[in-house]
Amino acid sequence: MKRFLPYVGPLIGLTGVTLALYFHAQTVQERVPTFYVTQRAVIVDARGPTSSDLQVLYRNRPVGASVTAVTVYVWNDGKLPIRAADVLGDPVSIELGSGAEILEARLLKSSRPVSRFSIGQVSDKAKNSLPLSFDILEQLDGAAVQLIYSGDPNAGVGVTGTIVGARSPKLLSRGVREFAKSASRKEQGRRSKRSAYIFTALGILTAVWGDLGCVIS
Repeated sequence: MKRFLPYVGPLIGLTGVTLALYFHAQTVQERVPTFYVTQRAVIVDARGPTSSDLQVLYRNRPVGASVTAVTVYVWNDGKLPIRAADVLGDPVSIELGSGAEILEARLLKSSRPVSRFSIGQVSDKAKNSLPLSFDILEQLDGAAVQLIYSGDPNAGVGVTGTIVGARSPKLLSRGVREFAKSASRKEQGRRSKRSAYIFTALGILTAVWGDLGCVIS
């Protein structure tokens, strides 16, 4: 009995730490504004040595620069809702690099009507900025916005804005259309983590009680 007692305490302690980490992960709530930029489609490429046979008119005037289309997904990846009142100062906006000009913006998809996600107007003073607005973004709420812009096809694309209790919107650098498929993936991930924690705890407890049973017998 004395030989096995030194192992009982650490095993029980490890079980407690495992369960504590699991329950802590379930209770952590934060706002995580996130965005993802899809691969761009160049409609007119004016960078080549020869001009394109395709011409784009903007407000009845030909666009002399390259014209590119890109889709930006914006959503809340955190458990804590983001409300309109949580946005400080300027609105959350999609920003293109300097020299780019937004010709058209479309709201392709919104996760839920209750969010009232909408796009604003591009101003003459900031033709590379598209304001975004919403009433509330709960976890995985968001939208897909398509931009058609002139200028450098590789112009930088970002999302700016200051939100209470959150850093600047973060760019998801890998994965494809995470917003569109993240709900099911996240639920599967939660279940997998939950199962892993439970089975780890059960395994440790089984080992502890098995050792104790051997000692007692």
